[in-house]
Order: sequence, then C-alpha cells, then structure tokens
Amino acid sequence: MSRSRRLVRIARVGPAAAAIVLVFGLGFTPVTASAQRSFDPTHIERSGSVEFDASPADVFPALEPRGKRLRAPSWDVELLYPASGEGQPGAVLRQTHRRAGIQQIWTVVESDPPNRIKYVIYVPDMETWEFDIRLIASEAGGTVVNVQHRITSLSEGANPDVQQFADGFEAYLERWQRSVAEVVAQ
Repeated sequence: MSRSRRLVRIARVGPAAAAIVLVFGLGFTPVTASAQRSFDPTHIERSGSVEFDASPADVFPALEPRGKRLRAPSWDVELLYPASGEGQPGAVLRQTHRRAGIQQIWTVVESDPPNRIKYVIYVPDMETWEFDIRLIASEAGGTVVNVQHRITSLSEGANPDVQQFADGFEAYLERWQRSVAEVVAQ
C-alpha cells in the first residue's frame, strides 16, 4: 500500500490521527511530556471593553486583516491569504515592524461577521497570542467591543515584554480604540 493511500485512509479517521502517523511514519521524534522547559514562561490574560458610535457591521471590517493594514502605520502588513484580506477562518497576514524588524504571523481561527473575530498570533522566538474580539450592538445604535488577550512568552527574553503589555493594558486599549475608530470613520 502506498504512503499516500495510507494517509487518505487515516485522514478519514481524523486530523489528529493523521498528524500522529505523519510524525511517527516520517521519522520525526515527538516531544514528550517529560521534556524539561528551559525557562518559566510568562502567561497573562487581559480583557476590556470599548465603545464605538457605529454599528457592528461598520466596525467589523476595521478588525479584519484588511483593516489591520489601515490601522497599523508603523507596520508593513502583507495579506497572505486571502489576498482580499477578508476575515475568514484560515486568513493569514504577516506584519513586520518598520523600525524594530519584529515579525508577527496573524491567523484568523474563528469568524462570525459582524459579531466576532478571533486571531492566533505567532511572534517567532518571542510570544504566542490569542486575540478574541466580540462585537455587540448597543441600544443607542453603536457597538460595544469586548477584547480578550492571552499571551505566553516563548523565551526568557520575551518575559519582560509580556509583562510590560499586561502592565500597560489600559493605555494599549485606548490606543487600539482610537486606531479602530480612525479606520471606521474613513
């Protein structure tokens, strides 16, 4: 039986089984639970709410990958998939900070326009982020946006950056609200 036929059969069982066969069948050595961490990662969770004088349908596009390009002036944002920058599950963007050279990979993992968009963000050798954004229509015709961040450092050197974000979350949330409002107003 050919390798491709085996993979097709296993894929019918489910993606987890296919991943196990790929790892073991191709000779990769899996990391076991007994592996020791080389450092103590910092993990934080922060959440907050902001309001906009626009409907969820008007705010949501500013939160999609294409909106990220408009509200991140110090970053070069490349829409990898889809090219339109629509916030569908599986959408990916790469952004690189113009001065610091830091690169981030953003992936949309959940999307329910215009109610919710959720990203997982990977910053190589530094951090992983989960960024969950929920939009709720207010009685006054605007939108309440609830955001939740979960961040874990991937290196000891990133621990202070994660803690600094946590300590400055309120100021960050105010800047984030202003940047989204500017895009919504366009």
